[in-house]
Amino acid sequence: MNVHAPLKGIRVADFCWVLAGPFGTRILSNFGAEVIKIESNAHHGLRRRGVRPDGEPGPNVDPLFNDANTGKLSVTLNLRTEEGREIAKKLIAKSDVVTNNFRAGAMERMGLGYDVLREINPGVVLLHLPGCGHVGPWARVPTLGNMVMAASGISAITGFEGRPPSGMGVAYPDFTSPHVMVTTILAALMERDRTGEGQELNLSQLSSSISLVGPEWMRYASNGEPPPRRANRDPNHCPHGVYPTRGDDQWCAIAVRDDNEWAALCGAMGRPDFSKDARFADMAARKANEDKIDGLVTDWTRGQDKWELAELLQGEGIAAAAVEDLQDTLLLDPHMQTHYEHVQQPSDQDVDIVIDRDPMRFAGNDSPTPRAPMMGEHNGYVFGDLLEMPKAEIERLTNEGVIA
Repeated sequence: MNVHAPLKGIRVADFCWVLAGPFGTRILSNFGAEVIKIESNAHHGLRRRGVRPDGEPGPNVDPLFNDANTGKLSVTLNLRTEEGREIAKKLIAKSDVVTNNFRAGAMERMGLGYDVLREINPGVVLLHLPGCGHVGPWARVPTLGNMVMAASGISAITGFEGRPPSGMGVAYPDFTSPHVMVTTILAALMERDRTGEGQELNLSQLSSSISLVGPEWMRYASNGEPPPRRANRDPNHCPHGVYPTRGDDQWCAIAVRDDNEWAALCGAMGRPDFSKDARFADMAARKANEDKIDGLVTDWTRGQDKWELAELLQGEGIAAAAVEDLQDTLLLDPHMQTHYEHVQQPSDQDVDIVIDRDPMRFAGNDSPTPRAPMMGEHNGYVFGDLLEMPKAEIERLTNEGVIA
């Protein structure tokens, strides 16, 4: 059990699905909030249903679902029924926060818009996290993370000059928007502490992504010129990039920021004369001859072990790191061995599921990260204990497919 639970006493009725919203409510949960995930067997959310190693499907084994929903409670409720929606309202009446990352208008169409929720719970904080906002021409457009990333301009500034935009290997907004989401919710709760009033919050995954792009937008606004695709280069460093090392598809990232570090790199390469070469005398000269420098560095790194090379350069005060693949981070890098955690679901104890531990930890707290819930695992607690529904009523609603 996490002994550091600053959000203990905060209850979240969580309608989020897929990744962006669930990763946000995971943070709230792992800081002590009681997050009740509202699901339905009538409509499995994306990422809920996974495949076991034997090839059989299962609702509790998907790795990303388990990673995004640690520490939460799960109830099954068919929101397509009037009784299901009424039960949801009873839960919301006992909650501090309601979250969703549906398309704009979805909560209203279910009869759960803010005007309704405010009537049953004036202090509730309702947060929407749609892909492209609550209003505007894209408000009802269905989105996935890579689409939002492309619309934000991130894809256009990544990749190699003369080639198409490349984007990233992951759905960037799904992993950045959650942190903006949590900050927004906490600010609203602090305001509620002062005023006693809740509020409706509209947060766009698209706007969250644009806000994290960096200075490229400001440069474009000032000079009207789109930034070039820099591949692995950086305007303030030279050399800067990933360089091939010994072995198949093995690389080391190196970044040199000034004359002193350049001299140190030249020394490590066994070519101190490069630091005195007029072509590389200062940053401006090095940037003008960047192709040549990359070739010289590559000739040297090809024969090096990436781990040993990174350690050597770090010892010289140069920023460097082995480019790790997933096997490296999970099995080989000693610095990462406390990052991952292995969990099993009671329904599938033969399946080993690897999840991320929380990157944000309180000093002195080494509590394990709790597993994600099995589907409907907490129906008894939520409907029976929290909402005080009679056992016979729960059985009836279960048989009729309302609790399902």
